[in-house]
Amino acid sequence: PHAPFKVHPDNDPMVVQLLTATPEALLVLCEGGSPALGKLLYKRLAGVLAEHGIDANQRIRRLPHMSRKSFLSLNYCCDLMVDCLHWSGGNTSLDALTAKLPVVTTAGTLMRGRQSASMLQALGCDELVCQDWQAMVEKATQLATDKNYRQQMSKRIGENQGALFNRTEGPEQLLRIIRELS
Repeated sequence: PHAPFKVHPDNDPMVVQLLTATPEALLVLCEGGSPALGKLLYKRLAGVLAEHGIDANQRIRRLPHMSRKSFLSLNYCCDLMVDCLHWSGGNTSLDALTAKLPVVTTAGTLMRGRQSASMLQALGCDELVCQDWQAMVEKATQLATDKNYRQQMSKRIGENQGALFNRTEGPEQLLRIIRELS
């Protein structure tokens, strides 16, 4: 939600299906560092949603670029995060998972589309990694409409955060490579 340039038009059918499947849900989008891109994204989504009888003014909340502290606080106010296709969250997903916010994703074909999937797998939340965007809609709908399931996922994320955040092998491998190259 924090980088409008990541929201490729391939995401538009998923957004339509998400908002159709969960009539009370709101989509929260941040303008990121570029208000102009945020406005273009909103305009595009508003047009696509209007074609399906969905009023973007009623269903999308646009937020300006915010400080890291404010963005972290926003994560605690949300029920779930739906990852973008083609370009998953890096720091955004880490922030969400720090807040125990379930992230629904799919493993893309490129590294930039696999980050959230790897994080969720490290947390033992493989069921949040879906095969395609249609499965993402199903999983997000389940999380949005089943409070108990959502709370169970949040609890599991919290209990397993050490498996993601307290890892030492990455820095150790980087240090080994640097020593080998020097």
